[in-house]
Amino acid sequence: SFEANIITKGLNTKLDMKFEDYIKTLNYKIYTYFDRWLYSSLTDKISLNSFARQISEKPTLILDRDGVINKKPGKGKYITDKNQLIINDSLINLLSSIEENIERVIILTNQPWIGDIKENQFKHDQIKKFIIKKLALKKLPIFYLCCPHYFSVRCVCRKPKIGNLIKFIQYEAILRRKIIFIG
Repeated sequence: SFEANIITKGLNTKLDMKFEDYIKTLNYKIYTYFDRWLYSSLTDKISLNSFARQISEKPTLILDRDGVINKKPGKGKYITDKNQLIINDSLINLLSSIEENIERVIILTNQPWIGDIKENQFKHDQIKKFIIKKLALKKLPIFYLCCPHYFSVRCVCRKPKIGNLIKFIQYEAILRRKIIFIG
């Protein structure tokens, strides 16, 4: 586009400058660079207000269970009893120190050992309740999403697919631009 040509016209002669520094030398009031992403600087009141509103929104924190919340049991092994859990205490301390800055916590996990076996579903419910109780903070809502299917099933709820999150979004409003995933 015409604006992109103007902005990038002298860029080749100033290769030692960062793009943001080069933009400042152009003396425009609002800068937009088109490259499938819209970039607006914070030089006008509308952009500043939009930016302030976006950073004031609290993020949703999505945590993988095994390896983040608790010690991973080893490749090809599963935690099938709450007594096997070794909870990551430093994560719990971190969450309690930042809970005022988070909207909610979602625990997202694949647990193919459950399948459709009632006894395994009962065991998993005990593990789930134990983890939620350990993570229970003052005001922070905690949600637990689990895929009980084997990889060979090719379901949409198994991470890294987003089927469980899509189901969750149907019941609970969530800002997609404010998601932090640790896993």
